[in-house]
Amino acid sequence: MQLIINFLRFLVGPMIIIIGLTLNSYAQDKTALQQKRTATMKILARSMGQLKNASDIADMKIPAIAIASATNKLFNMWPGGSGGGSTRAKAQIWSDKTDFKAKLMDLKKATDKLVSSVDGTDLALAKSAFIGVGRTCGTCHKLYRGPKL
Repeated sequence: MQLIINFLRFLVGPMIIIIGLTLNSYAQDKTALQQKRTATMKILARSMGQLKNASDIADMKIPAIAIASATNKLFNMWPGGSGGGSTRAKAQIWSDKTDFKAKLMDLKKATDKLVSSVDGTDLALAKSAFIGVGRTCGTCHKLYRGPKL
């Protein structure tokens, strides 16, 4: 009997340590991912502001590329279990993952159209593409973004 107790102590102690380290690592990874999402959303918001105020198509190129780059990063920033905490991301992101991914794909299409439009010379076309990106952002925010914290 003592042999069994010693054996269990031998196993349980390290297992508790491993579980504790794993949970701590997971919490740090989750927080880092949430911070990365927040930073990416801020890039999108700042770039949208620059596009809104642009009076020349040349001024639209860099923010448009920044938006497209940030959008491409969003696809891998929403793994299961990365919600909660002090974030505006609603739980529906994970409960309706198919629709959320479809909304991200809509955003990608809109940003691709924007980038394509700023390669030309038609400011009205570029502004129209910018409005399309804004509408796409708004559609997703209505469903999947919570109130300011």
